[in-house]
Amino acid sequence: MTLSLRGKLLATSLGVVLLMAALLGIVAFHTLKSRTLSAIQSEAVNYGHAYSVAIGEWMADRKNTVHALVNLISDNPQTELVPHLKQAYTSGGFGLTYFGSAQGVMTRQDPSLNTGNYDPRERPWYQDAVKAGQLIVTAPYVSVTMQKLVVTLSEPVRHQGELVGAVGANLALDKLIDEVLAMKVQGEGYAMLRDSSGLIVGHPQKDLALKPQMLATMKIQGAMEKTLAIPALAVVRENDKDHVYVKKAENHYRLTPVELGAASGGLRPVVKGVSEGTQIVVEGAFHLNNERKRAELE
Repeated sequence: MTLSLRGKLLATSLGVVLLMAALLGIVAFHTLKSRTLSAIQSEAVNYGHAYSVAIGEWMADRKNTVHALVNLISDNPQTELVPHLKQAYTSGGFGLTYFGSAQGVMTRQDPSLNTGNYDPRERPWYQDAVKAGQLIVTAPYVSVTMQKLVVTLSEPVRHQGELVGAVGANLALDKLIDEVLAMKVQGEGYAMLRDSSGLIVGHPQKDLALKPQMLATMKIQGAMEKTLAIPALAVVRENDKDHVYVKKAENHYRLTPVELGAASGGLRPVVKGVSEGTQIVVEGAFHLNNERKRAELE
């Protein structure tokens, strides 16, 4: 059957209308999808920001407690320590509070925990605070004494310009982690807690906690001259020598000595120590090394 000119025009017009309707439908769908995703993202950012501010204020209160204790001892180094350590322990909600003197004497809020073979001057929390000259917060680690994931707040104490020791306080993170993981996220999302270096502190999959967030696989770099290079962030200095953490098995990393060339563009060429295809820790290597030292010294 042959269509008349009128029929052809009607069919063409109908086709154009249907095409326009389809195009408008596609545009409307993508616009709605984009706005929905934007709204979800905005809600997540605002939600995360609110929690971040609350966590910051929570930590600031603990820092103020430690700083007040430092000021008290600084004003009177001969003061009786235990009552003040107990007060800070209670008001700050700490798991442990203590003072290490410049003479190597350790005093805790619970005198029964004091032992004669513990020299605070050899501990990273004391050394790092003295080196920084101000209050520091350590990377998260598992305390041998508390058997919990904690951070240590420590600050040096000076009297008339002379170092008299350092105050330390262990802050358990279990309740904070539980609150973060309980955050409701749209759809199938979830919340997790990381420190500033990218170290995972709390995660719905518990086996991922305290793991360096990023591993790098060694590759040959360069077109004209093939050179094995590693990110400078992965390098750990130990006894004035360069080391990296090599992944040996799941959840197992080994500190491995390497010989490296000068840094260029954030990379260091490998002379010897690791080969192509070796997986090494990049982000979190520094904290992984601190955790190893704490396990040895605590």
